[in-house]
Amino acid sequence: MSPSVTIRILIVEDQTIVRQGLRRLLETEPTLEVVGEADTVDSAVVAARRYQPGVILMDLKLGRESGLDATRLILEENQEARILALTAYDDFPMIEAAATAGVLGYAPKQIAFSQLMDAILAVSEGRQYIHPSLASSLMEGIRQQAAGRTLSRPPLTSEEFDLLKLMAEGLSYGEIASRIFVSERTVRRRTQTLLEKLEVGDRVQAVAMAIRHGWF
Repeated sequence: MSPSVTIRILIVEDQTIVRQGLRRLLETEPTLEVVGEADTVDSAVVAARRYQPGVILMDLKLGRESGLDATRLILEENQEARILALTAYDDFPMIEAAATAGVLGYAPKQIAFSQLMDAILAVSEGRQYIHPSLASSLMEGIRQQAAGRTLSRPPLTSEEFDLLKLMAEGLSYGEIASRIFVSERTVRRRTQTLLEKLEVGDRVQAVAMAIRHGWF
């Protein structure tokens, strides 16, 4: 993260000890500012409206309530809200439900601090984030959901298909760049071309399309 950029964070978590611990952890990072906390759906909506955070860390289970409900209500008021689910759920149905609700990033609560920083930065920039540990659940779920359906491959080059496979592994732009020995800028440019060819909006949708239609 650039030291000149401060990302405003709202923490939505119903367990006080977890919420306070997360706050203390985040406040050790000078590029982050925790502007508020919430522990219910209603308080999350109010806090999002009041603080206009750059990233909302959203627990998907708020006592007897659902963080997905909070997500939907927040996005109804502000379509630009950027929400990172930080949750104990790692199964495909929950990942799919979160994506449908509008969550931009999805990570397990046991995420390493350095990876959490990567996730927060990605979401703050409007990029989707799926933790690498969830890639297998995501891919298997999509395969099962779309079993038997195939579509002929679009006019992608072999280079672009290789890039798509690396995306499916959950690698970051930097990791892909290291793997294929090009600059991160080149990876981002090639990714944008690939997305335009597939007529999708982001990497997750591109990978989902490839798996759904049996391209690899």
